[in-house]
Amino acid sequence: MRKQIGLKLVTSRPGDLATKWAEKRHNTRKGKGASAYITINIATEQLTHHKKQVKLLNSIFLVTASFLLLNPIYANEKNAECIIRGGPDLSIVKYSGTCLFSKDKKGSFRIRKSEGEIIPSITQVSVYVLSPGVAEVRGLTSHGNNSRWGPAKRSQQDPACWTGSDFEVCAY
Repeated sequence: MRKQIGLKLVTSRPGDLATKWAEKRHNTRKGKGASAYITINIATEQLTHHKKQVKLLNSIFLVTASFLLLNPIYANEKNAECIIRGGPDLSIVKYSGTCLFSKDKKGSFRIRKSEGEIIPSITQVSVYVLSPGVAEVRGLTSHGNNSRWGPAKRSQQDPACWTGSDFEVCAY
């Protein structure tokens, strides 16, 4: 759809370009001055398409900003030093290094690496405090399953650590 807008160009000088064009186009008398009507075609499809693109970009920006600002999963993450030990005597260090620490309610927390798995096939470890000194520990697999590691108690020697029957999770 094209929209036509009529503009009137008024000239009173005989012999100028607009007057000659108007005389020729509208068969007006020569030399007496004329009004030239210029029709400007505006391609409204292009304007409408541009407006749609701007609206789409604004929508994408709004959704992205909302996700980043309002998503509680990533809102309170901080860098921490993490250690995950395993084995019957907890002597096997499965992970030791920097992790992203996210604090939840009642002392619960989650740890993960910024990219990839924190230990083989586990992307995130969650410690859910059930009561003071007692927690349930789970690992989120790379396939999205929540694997139960079992109950854990807060370490008396190191309060940053939670110890289960065959694992220990520490976040400093």
